[in-house]
Amino acid sequence: MRYIPHSPETVSEMLQTIGVSHFEELLSSIPTEIRVKDRATGADSWEEKGLSEIDLSRKYKLLAEENTPTSKIDSYLGGGAYEHFIPSVVKHLGSKPEFLTSYTQYQPESNQGMLQALFEYQSMMCRLTGMDVSNASHYDGGTSLMEAALMAVRRKPGKLLFSTYLNPMWKRILKTYFSETPEILCEVTAPDGVLTEDTLKNVDGNISALIVQNPNYLGITEDLEALAAYVHSKDGMLIAAVNPIALGFLEAPGKLGADIVVGEGQPLGNALSYGGPYFGFMCVKKDWMRKMPGRLVGQTVDRNGRRGFVLTLQTREQHIRREKAISNICTNKAICALRAAIYLAYLGESGLKRVAEECFEKAHELQERLCQIEGLRLSFDKPFFNEFTLRLPKEKHAPDILTQLRRLNILGGIAQEADYLHLSSDITIAVTETKNQEQLDRFVLAWKQVII
Repeated sequence: MRYIPHSPETVSEMLQTIGVSHFEELLSSIPTEIRVKDRATGADSWEEKGLSEIDLSRKYKLLAEENTPTSKIDSYLGGGAYEHFIPSVVKHLGSKPEFLTSYTQYQPESNQGMLQALFEYQSMMCRLTGMDVSNASHYDGGTSLMEAALMAVRRKPGKLLFSTYLNPMWKRILKTYFSETPEILCEVTAPDGVLTEDTLKNVDGNISALIVQNPNYLGITEDLEALAAYVHSKDGMLIAAVNPIALGFLEAPGKLGADIVVGEGQPLGNALSYGGPYFGFMCVKKDWMRKMPGRLVGQTVDRNGRRGFVLTLQTREQHIRREKAISNICTNKAICALRAAIYLAYLGESGLKRVAEECFEKAHELQERLCQIEGLRLSFDKPFFNEFTLRLPKEKHAPDILTQLRRLNILGGIAQEADYLHLSSDITIAVTETKNQEQLDRFVLAWKQVII
C-alpha cells in the first residue's frame, strides 16, 4: 500500500503502553508560547480530516506547482550545486527496492549487494581523485571538509589556512566547529583571485593544513601543485576541495600533492532537489587511512574462498569505546553515493571526460560572448573550468541585473556582494553540458537587454 495511517485504536494502544493517555502529554515539556497552535496545512486542529487518494494527489500537485524546476527556467546558478544531465539508468538502478531499503551494512551476510556497490564507488572515487583510499561517503561536502580539517589538526596542532574564496557555506561550517578555538582558523586574502606562495608567506606560526578549493568559489582554478609544495615545506597537509566533474578535465589532485581530497558529490548523478540530499566524499593517501572517519567497505574472502565485502576499520560513534571514535557524525549518504557509482560506471572514463569538456567549452564560449558586451569583463582574468565571475559597469547593481533576468525566466547567476563586499558589482555564472546553443544565444541576448 502507498499510505498506511495509524488508526485511533493503534495510537491509543501505543499511548497506553508508554503510560500516557493523550499525545499532548508527550509535549508537556515544550513551553506553550513556542508551540504551533495549528498545522502548517491550515487545519483548525491537529486532527485533519482525511482525504481520498485522488484529492490528496491533486492537493500536493498544486503545492508542487508553486516551485519552479530547472525544466521550466534557464538556470546558470552554481556555487556548489550544479545542473547536470542524469541518465535514466541512474534513477532506474538507484531506485531498486533492494537498495532503497538497506541502511548501515552491519550484517554483511545479508548486505553483499549494497556493500559491493559501495566498494565499487570507493574504487572509482580513488581513481578519479588519484588517491589511495575512499570512504563510503559523508553527510555533505561541507561536513567532509570539516572532518578533513579535524584530521589535520589531530596530526599537527596549528593554523588551518584557507582562501577568502572558499565556499562561504563551508567557511561557516568550519567557524562553527572551531568556535571555541577561532585562533586556529586563518583566512588568507587572494588579491588576484587565487592563492599564491607570496600571500601565504605572511602567515606566522605553525601550519596544520592549507585548504584549497579547486576550482574556487569564483570558478578560478588554483595551482595545487605549487601550493602543495609550499605547505609540505612547512610540514602541513594540503586538503583539496574539488568539483568531481572537473576531475574529468583537470589533473587528479592526488597526483599534484594533495593529502586529503574532499568535495560535494551532488554533480555525480544526483539531482539539485532544492538543496539536498547530497553527499560528501573523502579520499586520502594510504598513510591516513586509519585516521579517516566514516564507513569503509573492504574486500575479503569467506572460509570457502569466495569473494565477499565487509565494513572495516569502524572507529565510529555507535561502536564500543565510542568516546574514542574519530567522528561522532553517524549519517552517511549511501543511496546518493550509489547513484554516483552508477553514474560513473555508466559514463566511464571517456564519458566523464566528455561531460567535463562540454562544461569547459560552453562556459568559455559564453564568457567570450558576454565580455564582448560593452561594460562587461572578467573580475579576474584567470583560468576557469565551468564557472566565471563577471564584473558589471560601476553604475549597475548585481541584484538588480539578476532581478531583470529573472523576469525573462532566467536565473542569471550568483551575486557575490552578499558574501564579499568588495565584489558588489560581480556575478558568478555556471554553465554545464545541459545548455544547448539556443539557450546560450538567449542568455547573451537577455544580457544585452538588461545591460544596455
